[in-house]
Amino acid sequence: MSMGSLLQVQLQNIPASGWHWHGKFRAADLQDDSCGDIAPLPHGCSDADWDAVLEHKGGCYHLGGRWSISVRCTCCRCNSPVEHTISGNMTRVFRMGSCDDADSDDEDVLPLPGQINLVDVLREEIWLVWPQNAVCRPECKGLCPHCGADLNRASCGCAVDNEDHPFSVLRNIVKQ
Repeated sequence: MSMGSLLQVQLQNIPASGWHWHGKFRAADLQDDSCGDIAPLPHGCSDADWDAVLEHKGGCYHLGGRWSISVRCTCCRCNSPVEHTISGNMTRVFRMGSCDDADSDDEDVLPLPGQINLVDVLREEIWLVWPQNAVCRPECKGLCPHCGADLNRASCGCAVDNEDHPFSVLRNIVKQ
């Protein structure tokens, strides 16, 4: 089955051999807010590499596999654009029934007909590992807190006034 045309999976239609996917998950689908309920990814992300298997075992449906995607973020120190490749292993268990039937927090209970939106599953996985404090490089100096100059490019020349600093009284301690 191709990923471009398959965004919704009905669990009752899974063959005994299961479904296997290996390929690309289109960035346009991950960024389109009409393709699911989970918040869409921002523009600038690449297609996601997706290698997954969905199987019916013991009354549950097991979705497992691996994914990776290149995402654009903003450096938390200097606000410059940063590109990161993030990836993850995915293990999800689905069962059809009512929410009262849940035996475990490890499985998602779906009402009949048991439909999974693969866009939402992948978006959720990506958001869980999205870089929160992305840094363009470890030695990034960031922005001047006074004038906003990028300290990676040049010194800003701001006069530093430490008189109101809470630790300024320590300056008067005599070194022994």
